[in-house]
Amino acid sequence: MSVSGSDVSLSRYDIVGLLEETDKELSEGEPIHITLAGGAAMLFWNEKRGGTKDVDVIVPSELPEELIAAARSVAARHDLSPGWLNATATLIPQPQLSIVPEQIFEGENRLTAFIADPKYVLLMKLLAARPQDRHDAVILARRTGMRNYDGLVHAMKKAFPAEIHEDFNLPFIAGVADRA
Repeated sequence: MSVSGSDVSLSRYDIVGLLEETDKELSEGEPIHITLAGGAAMLFWNEKRGGTKDVDVIVPSELPEELIAAARSVAARHDLSPGWLNATATLIPQPQLSIVPEQIFEGENRLTAFIADPKYVLLMKLLAARPQDRHDAVILARRTGMRNYDGLVHAMKKAFPAEIHEDFNLPFIAGVADRA
């Protein structure tokens, strides 16, 4: 694991290892399903991408308290931020489209992890339109075949009917389409 105090860089293998440890911390009970999004998901599609400092997940409502406690215990052992596993991606408006996530981890206890569909993550990155998301968005546009501006705008309007800002999102989408 590439960890040095607050200078964290988790690889896809680190993430799976941390999920295994987190699963072992959980007591028996109902299954817990999480879906990786953002930079953590990107690591599974782009081997050349640098690591990520945290694991953003999508959950139906909020992370179960027991999972949060287990993740914090793992964080303490590895000098990670207590919020290395977080549901901040759940706070972003979710695209109105059906997705079929790919399973990447099934623990021996209760935790199962998936990665979100690449189209789903692309739309989330286009919505956020942050400069640090541009490279990931270009890779996802290529991966999904969604390379032209009109197609990307149409997908965004369908997925986020009330969330697109012409002066914010559209220039970002144009930049992604130009590079894809």
